[in-house]
This record gives sequence, C-alpha cells and structure tokens, in this order.
Amino acid sequence: MSPSIRPLTTLTALLAASTLAVAAGKVEVQFPSVPFYADAGDGTVEIERTKRVLADHIATWQDRLPAGQTLRVEVLDIDLAGEIDHFHPQRIRVLGATADSPRLHLRFELRQDGRVLDAGEARLLDTGYLWRVAKRYEQRALHHERRMLDDWYDARLGASRTAALR
Repeated sequence: MSPSIRPLTTLTALLAASTLAVAAGKVEVQFPSVPFYADAGDGTVEIERTKRVLADHIATWQDRLPAGQTLRVEVLDIDLAGEIDHFHPQRIRVLGATADSPRLHLRFELRQDGRVLDAGEARLLDTGYLWRVAKRYEQRALHHERRMLDDWYDARLGASRTAALR
C-alpha cells in the first residue's frame, strides 16, 4: 500500500467506527429490590458479581439497537445453571440435571423517541443448556445465561424486529 493511501484508509476506518458508535441505541439494566433470587450465587459477593456480569452482558445489546431506541431491562429473578454443592469444601456449582436449567425472569420496554415499541415480561428457560455447543461463550462467567439472553434478544428484539417496529 502506498504511503498516501494509508492515511486515507485510516481516516475512513475511524469515521466508520465513529458513525457506528453514534448510531447505537441505549440499554438500561436494573435489578429491582427483591427479597431474594432463586439462585444468583452463594453469598452477597457472588450475587453482586452475578448481577454485574448479567448487566454488563445485557448492556452490550446497545450496539445492536438502532439510534434513538432505548431498551430498559429489569431482572426480576435469577436461577443460575446448576446448583451449589454445599457438601464440597469449596462449595462448587454442579451442572447436570434438567431441574438445574438456567432461568431468568425479565421485564422489558423498548422505546423509540419516547414511544413504546414493545414491552412485557419474559421468563427465559434453557432446558437443553448442556447439549448445545457454546464455543462463543464457554470461557466466560455465566456462559449458559449469556447464551440464553442473546437467544431471547435475537428472537424477540433482533435487528429485523427492531427495524420493523419503527
């Protein structure tokens, strides 16, 4: 590549990236006060970590939303995949039964310029969480829950759906 073309290519890439950043929507995640979650972890520290990981993941959806759209998500209940083995010295999480499937209860509202496009509650459940290939998520915390959230987003609020709602 000639030296005179390189700055133009870099400038074009920077402009494209800044346009994408401006075109993104907005996501707000809340965890309303609830007396308890079904299973968000063992102890306050783990529960707060679970909430942070889920909130950070849901917040990534802003890049998928068209400009001017705001998605508000309230996480009403959390039941993580597996269950804690209280008899193990390190209290590990054991996966393996359908009864241990990840579950999330959400309330959501999608707005475009102040107008409600879609709203409701969703009860997410992935009974096949152990049989699905999850390469994209495997090395991350709460990978079963992340995949389940993305599957729901794609089915309910995916790009073709949000464009059709305008």
